[in-house]
Amino acid sequence: IDESGVDPQTVRDAMDAARDAALDQAVADGKLTQEQADQIRERGPQGHPGGPGGPQGRPGPQRGGQ
Repeated sequence: IDESGVDPQTVRDAMDAARDAALDQAVADGKLTQEQADQIRERGPQGHPGGPGGPQGRPGPQRGGQ
């Protein structure tokens, strides 16, 4: 539990559940295929604190010097 009194794992679990619900809805609405949704899930918790990406989940360095 961090200084705010919130368990970081609880936050990550809630974020995962929200992501999964949004992906399921996108599949149901025909905006994504099930395969696309599964690929997004397999990428894992990008953007979570401590996850892949730059600081606070922001994109890291870009190709082409951008």
